[in-house]
Amino acid sequence: MKKILFAAAIMLAGCSEPKTETAETAAPSAAPAAAPASQWLQIAHEANGGGVWVNPALISNDPATGLTDVILKVDHGQLQALDAAGAGDSLYRLERVTFRFNCANKTYAIAKREAINQNEQVLDTTEPTLDASSYKEVAPKGVASVAVNQACPQKKL
Repeated sequence: MKKILFAAAIMLAGCSEPKTETAETAAPSAAPAAAPASQWLQIAHEANGGGVWVNPALISNDPATGLTDVILKVDHGQLQALDAAGAGDSLYRLERVTFRFNCANKTYAIAKREAINQNEQVLDTTEPTLDASSYKEVAPKGVASVAVNQACPQKKL
């Protein structure tokens, strides 16, 4: 069940195998798990009807580590299966994904993924252990390229 989510995380983020945690990978200050739907802003559209939303109130910075967490809601547009059997109780279309950015290095890692069913219940959670090698450069296309603008806004000169 978690293999599919972890495989998706690897494809999206290029995550490596979990390793021991370091100071760089410590989670920024905790943010509330949910917020009113009206606070979610759509930042990307998918051709299949899906999209990506961010809630600016859920962006958290950790001055000690320089890391920023951005929580996104990702709508895949079509139902996804948690496991190969594709059982009805393991289908989801929404994910809540926490991207952790190192703005100074322009890198990111996926810190947490939650598959959410149509009743807004979390079906599965994946939280890989992050270390310095878990962070990948932000590619010009993809969810991270959109989320980085929320996490690391350009400073005006």
